[in-house]
Amino acid sequence: RLCGNPDIISWHSYYIPVENIYNLNHDEVALTQRDITIEAFNQTKWNLGLPYMKKGHFCSNEPWLSTAAILVPLKHSSLPPITTNPSTSLELDYIYGYEGEKCRNNVYYAADGAILYTISRYVIVYYTDSYCQNVFTLHENSVSSLSVNPKRDIAATAEFGSHSTIIVWDIKSFEVYFKDNISCLNGVVNISFSDDGENICTLTSDYYNIVNIYNWKKNELVFSTQVSKLNCYCANILKDG
Repeated sequence: RLCGNPDIISWHSYYIPVENIYNLNHDEVALTQRDITIEAFNQTKWNLGLPYMKKGHFCSNEPWLSTAAILVPLKHSSLPPITTNPSTSLELDYIYGYEGEKCRNNVYYAADGAILYTISRYVIVYYTDSYCQNVFTLHENSVSSLSVNPKRDIAATAEFGSHSTIIVWDIKSFEVYFKDNISCLNGVVNISFSDDGENICTLTSDYYNIVNIYNWKKNELVFSTQVSKLNCYCANILKDG
């Protein structure tokens, strides 16, 4: 069904006046600007007012079946699918955007003047003089927290998810110094370095909100405790330890 996706509604309304969308006879719709015939359009079996129906069952999670059928060029619709791997591949060139909604304290300056910030599962190291990005890509889920050590040459990051990954890495070379996984409810909401840079403190989003302290140079867990059932968003190691 085309109305299952906001983008498709906008795309559909581009060709047909909004006031006429719900008064259309489906068999009379012709998206001529997409070079689609009425026969090919009818094969999608979409309905503007109902969830997608397949064999008498409503399947609200299958709107892509009709969308994909419409977007296939007609000259390729009768050809057998290609099952071999493509000879080309994609390469990341530049990432636009910044995660300013789900994360806190996730923008830092590095020692060489680069700016560190997060977007999705990536950490961007942005050089303002050359307008270039280096992208740290070792997280599998969206990055939830970011911190840098006092010398600003090493970063620590963590991610959302029930098995949050913590990584301590070099900002220039991306060499990984420490990596560990934490089983928690919603991931790590805060990560920070101690004043000497040898320890990191993490705060997980759990029923009791757990604080862990790691000596990342020795690859060991130093301290762990439950904090509170209340919402907690920040944890740090003070100078007195």
